[in-house]
Amino acid sequence: MMDLWVKRAAWLAAMTLLAACGGKDQDPQQIEGEGKPAALVKAQDKQQLNNSHRLANKAVDKTILFGDLHVHTTYSIDGFAMELPVMAQQGSHPPAHACDFARYCAFLDFFS
Repeated sequence: MMDLWVKRAAWLAAMTLLAACGGKDQDPQQIEGEGKPAALVKAQDKQQLNNSHRLANKAVDKTILFGDLHVHTTYSIDGFAMELPVMAQQGSHPPAHACDFARYCAFLDFFS
């Protein structure tokens, strides 16, 4: 009886792994979805430039940077598997979405 349980558990684990690894690589040069309006991007870039010039003009000995060192995209297995619509989530996101979020939504200086 225990042997049957172990076989079923192994089969379930194999099917879960197969479903999680069933994605495909996305060309880094390929952009999906609609982009932000050019006026919004230009305004956000100008705001970031003004902020960096303001900090550079001050006599600052130390600069504080804000970032996130744990970002999941389609390239991470757990991020891909746990964000699937089957799990009642919104779906996985390519690295370009993470970059846009870090830059324009969260105003992060770095992310990884």
